[in-house]
Amino acid sequence: MTKRGALTEEDLTAWLQNQGLDQVEDYVGRGRQFGGVDADELRRGWVAAYKVWARDLQNVDARKLSEDLEAELSLRGEEPPYSLVKAEHDAVTAAAMAAAEDLLRDPERMREIGSGIARDMIAFLDRGKGPKAN
Repeated sequence: MTKRGALTEEDLTAWLQNQGLDQVEDYVGRGRQFGGVDADELRRGWVAAYKVWARDLQNVDARKLSEDLEAELSLRGEEPPYSLVKAEHDAVTAAAMAAAEDLLRDPERMREIGSGIARDMIAFLDRGKGPKAN
């Protein structure tokens, strides 16, 4: 992405990866609530929480629960079972892309939001961060 040009899915993915690292750090700092939970139970809980959140993106509790479960899986070197929530994940990604594009086209609305997601995303993109090479 060029500075404040069109948002790409790659930009969104890179930003979300960066957010994921911040979420893991926050989760660890709060004491790893799910550290003693079996991996299968973590995956089942993550699927359930993610589906609840995907149906209602304003449900902060479901989002935070899915983030914490994902953080614990990440600390164990595992990924959440995205294949079990493909339709929901696609819907969340599409909603995030649409919201980000709307905000990027409306500077006044972005100012009204203040320090929200759009500003964080733009700051991340302006720093020239990209997806991590594997």
